[in-house]
Amino acid sequence: MSEGSLVDNAADPEQVKRGKETEERERLEFLLTFRNVVARADARRVFWKYLERCGVFDLSYRRNHRPEDTAFREGERNIGLMIQAEWIEADAQSYMAAMIASKREGDRKNDSRRKAGRGHGAGDESSSG
Repeated sequence: MSEGSLVDNAADPEQVKRGKETEERERLEFLLTFRNVVARADARRVFWKYLERCGVFDLSYRRNHRPEDTAFREGERNIGLMIQAEWIEADAQSYMAAMIASKREGDRKNDSRRKAGRGHGAGDESSSG
């Protein structure tokens, strides 16, 4: 076989079959490894931070910014979306656990800001939603 190719002869059904089997096995091994990694709460926090840094939960476009800045952010976001999709495929429950943990962390930070007098006023909460 050629380097990087799973088959030498795409016209040979047996090579194609073995190539597909190899590809499927490697994919399952990758997803199992991913699942084992995100089984840990600290690993989920790290991956969640990467999704945030990649802009998965934000728009790439910013008003009054150069188009190339938007394109750059969209490239970062694309990587984050790839990680997010693989995470969900590997272990949707751990993804949901990370989402819930992130929400709770955000709620705690907001509560701390309000108590320190740096948050929104009592009437502002419903509009910031």
